[in-house]
Amino acid sequence: MGVWPPSSQWRDDFIAGSPLHRVLAGAFGALRSETGWPSPEGLSRDLAERTQGIVFVEDLATQSRRPRARSVADLYDVRIAERGEVPTRRESWHDLLNALVWASFPRAKRALSARQARLHRARLGETFVRLPSARLPEQDCLSLLDEGGVILSVESALEAEVAEALAAADTARLEARCREGRVAPWLFGHALHEHLVADLRDARAGVHVVCCAHRLDAVDAAMAARLADPTQFLTRPTLQGVRLATLEAWARPEAAGP
Repeated sequence: MGVWPPSSQWRDDFIAGSPLHRVLAGAFGALRSETGWPSPEGLSRDLAERTQGIVFVEDLATQSRRPRARSVADLYDVRIAERGEVPTRRESWHDLLNALVWASFPRAKRALSARQARLHRARLGETFVRLPSARLPEQDCLSLLDEGGVILSVESALEAEVAEALAAADTARLEARCREGRVAPWLFGHALHEHLVADLRDARAGVHVVCCAHRLDAVDAAMAARLADPTQFLTRPTLQGVRLATLEAWARPEAAGP
């Protein structure tokens, strides 16, 4: 899922293009060894302290038109969960932004990949010829979070109010609480970051809530705990389809930083 071709013009100022990118600022600032497009090797080297053992490896996969037996161990999330390897294309905004999200939310991303890997193994066994034509509802929910999710960190005292606002799709009340500093948005889905780079602000995000401090490490830990709970992420979020332009209005300068 990408909004630009795999190769496109490099921009080293994209972080300044949206307040929602600030969640990636610390990770992006760590990319100090190269100019221009960071290579998978450069990402692995520069982000090593942030990604907790994850490495980025060049994605050399090719699609075969002939059905053939494949090992489940070679599937994307299984490679991450079992080998710590994230297949990454060179000069790809989609994959670069995924790497930066990994370096910003390493615990949550690991928990998400581990859960997807377990679902693949339970469904496919050791080998398979074709992937099923449709994802399980749980797989669908996890994939939507990975590509298009936004996390709201919420004060515990506001949990019930925020749940009510989400159920009513009351975005005005949610924006008011964000402006008060009692709720903060954290853009998690790397496809959404890609849409912002491409200036496509009509793209929509699914909203997920965690009760925790408005700090990146706290949000990462809280989201990882939710993902480790098998009763969570079985259905789509209550409030879907919040435009990126709306989320930008929720983002306060001092919120959602590294």
